[in-house]
Amino acid sequence: MPPTARSPPGISRGIAGDGPGAYGAIRFGMRHPEMFGAVYGMQPVASGPNIQPTHSRPNFERMARATSLDDLRDDGFSLIFTSIYQAFAPNPDRPPLFFDPPARRVDGRIVVDSDRTARFKQGFALTALLPAYADNLKSLRGFKFDWGRQDTLVDHVYGAQAFSNLLAEYGVPNEAEEHGGGFRDRHWGEQGRFYTDVLPFFARHLLFGPPATPTERVNAAHAKLRQAMLANDADARAMLYRADARSMPEYQPVLIGTRQIAAYHRAMRGRRRVTSYVPVASEVFDLGNTLVEIGTFTIRWSDRADEERGKYAHVWGVERDGSLRLKADTWGYFRPLADPAGFFTAIPEPSSSPIPLAAGDRSVGEFLRAHNDRDAEAVRTKDVEAKLVDYTDDAIFMPFADTPKRGMAEIRPYLTAYTAAGSGATFRDVRVWTLAFENYGAWVIEYPKFRVEWTAGGQSGTVTGGGIRLWQRQAGGSLKLHRQIGTHDYVVASR
Repeated sequence: MPPTARSPPGISRGIAGDGPGAYGAIRFGMRHPEMFGAVYGMQPVASGPNIQPTHSRPNFERMARATSLDDLRDDGFSLIFTSIYQAFAPNPDRPPLFFDPPARRVDGRIVVDSDRTARFKQGFALTALLPAYADNLKSLRGFKFDWGRQDTLVDHVYGAQAFSNLLAEYGVPNEAEEHGGGFRDRHWGEQGRFYTDVLPFFARHLLFGPPATPTERVNAAHAKLRQAMLANDADARAMLYRADARSMPEYQPVLIGTRQIAAYHRAMRGRRRVTSYVPVASEVFDLGNTLVEIGTFTIRWSDRADEERGKYAHVWGVERDGSLRLKADTWGYFRPLADPAGFFTAIPEPSSSPIPLAAGDRSVGEFLRAHNDRDAEAVRTKDVEAKLVDYTDDAIFMPFADTPKRGMAEIRPYLTAYTAAGSGATFRDVRVWTLAFENYGAWVIEYPKFRVEWTAGGQSGTVTGGGIRLWQRQAGGSLKLHRQIGTHDYVVASR
């Protein structure tokens, strides 16, 4: 189903498969939701745990004697599992089949290598993959899989049921259907499920026209950003920002305007290239001529093997032609990066002089100034309760080098532990101020900055950073923090 000329591929492209292909379709949907709007798996294999142990199926004696796959052509399970082990337990230093067997036959009995089995299972079964990729599946427009209860290989039925139950545990919207067929015997033909179920499913869930909802428009704009990132084209990336945009990457002081933004990404491109980037928007706030996108991402670079996970906030401005451009963005990671200096480049920080306020914004500006003064005092005196009163009950706080904290049940213990960890430090000077804000009546977007000078155990230093805050107007007219993402700058040591 090719996309139309005006619709973004991720919204108008679906992926489906049958049996092993269904496993592959779901796995691709898990790892690349930006590429597919909907996923349908017809009777996926390897969806969950087995009743019969996996290692009981292949003939490990034949596999040990085999010099190539041709030696296993008449042994279906051994041939299939050799290919599976080559894909999920590879070992290029173990010819001729080049994999680490999770079990072997010794004196007529199977001896299982528990470490190899654990590694193999962790990367293979869909239930094992789900915890890391549940949010990706949540971002799909549609997700369905089915299985036949008369399948003679009962592990297919049991695994699919287990996968369905685990999806519910993680809150992943899906359609899971058990029908009266066997393995792959009701899929094809004029009355087959491909025509009666799969195609109608995609007709319901894929978009073949221009993006209509705020989320679809944001996804389309983010797809262009992703394309520029994977092309490592700093100038094309900067063109997706408004001329006066502000960007706040982790470890980098705020960048103002497309010239600084392009210069930063050129410097980054010279150190490492983006090889994979998968964003997942978790929510979009429609403020009229501005859309605020909150989400998570995974990214890989050319200079390292492991992927990093993180969170982001995008503030998209609606242009006159209806397209979107970034007014502001910020992003950070779920853990401290080992080489923060590698994500910093020396670009003169713009002036942070006070903002002249319009008459309608003066009360908001005064509120933010008063709040930031109280915030600075709460940091200096380590007053957790003074900080907690700022948040809505369903707030999401995305701190530096950590995962998002959702609701007061997670924010309170996090801030309590964070404050306790700094109990031995003295904060000599704490400043919090607002670079800029946007007043939308029911919502206020703030771009804050902070600077903390500290002393602890005979050492001293300075911490600076910023981020984006989304304030929500309450019933009585007050403002409370609804979403907040914070970053730290890399501070160059003075000589």
